[in-house]
Amino acid sequence: MDEEADWMNNKSKNYSQWRTRYLRSKNIESRKNILLFFVSMFFLTFTFLGAYLWWTDEFKFLGKTVIYVNAAVTQENMKHWGRGYYYQIGVCNYIVEGKEYSSDFRINDSYLLAKIGDTIVVKTTLENPKISKFIGYP
Repeated sequence: MDEEADWMNNKSKNYSQWRTRYLRSKNIESRKNILLFFVSMFFLTFTFLGAYLWWTDEFKFLGKTVIYVNAAVTQENMKHWGRGYYYQIGVCNYIVEGKEYSSDFRINDSYLLAKIGDTIVVKTTLENPKISKFIGYP
């Protein structure tokens, strides 16, 4: 009986040691998984944010002073692009701090065509007014 009691005591002792090691390693692994999740979310957030800013042409305005100015359409051309689809390219002049700048845009992104002499709104920067983007009509 002594051997059987010793064996049972040893078995419970081994089990308790294994259980403490297991719980400790499980706790460390869960912390590692949580950290990995947050690092992945951080990376994906900034990756998709960068892709969105690049896709919408807002990346070039990041960290710069942005102003909205009215611009006059001086030229407009219809460009053919595959199987009967046309898009409009317009050349616009706008004034920033007393200097006149010119830029061209795809105007009909908003499905409205512009004519020569129309006024449109342009987003530009104070540091480099040559960086600009067509916003819409006033």
